[in-house]
Formats: sequence, C-alpha cells, structure tokens
Amino acid sequence: MRGVHEIKPLFQGLFAEFARPGATFDLQQQEIEGDVAYIRSVAETPDNTYELGTDTFFVKHGKIVVQTFAFKATSRA
Repeated sequence: MRGVHEIKPLFQGLFAEFARPGATFDLQQQEIEGDVAYIRSVAETPDNTYELGTDTFFVKHGKIVVQTFAFKATSRA
C-alpha cells in the first residue's frame, strides 16, 4: 500500500480493533537514530494475536515523511 488513501482504511480498522476491551500491546523495542525511528511489538485483541509488528519512520523537520509497517497476525477464532 502506498499513500494516505490506501493506508488509511487499514489503520482505521486496527485502531477500532485495539480500542475493544481485552486488547493488549507490548512495545518490545524502540530505536531512534537521527531521523530514523524503529519499533517492534507484539499484541493481542479479542480477534487476533499479533506475533510481530514493526514500524520504521523517517522524519524530516518534525514530520513523518516515510513509514514502513508490517505485522503477522493469527486469528484467535
């Protein structure tokens, strides 16, 4: 996915899922070096187990100009 219009529905769905009772999020790693930030996490919601989540951010002048995002989810159903 590229651009706000393609990515926005994915993040809206994830925010709604994580807003439900019983959701957990564990930030396991955070690294910041210059204009680059990286995070790694695991999480659970009533619907899914997120075995791995990663984000990399490239920041210029205080704004995120590039973000990469990946996760591995397994349904709990």
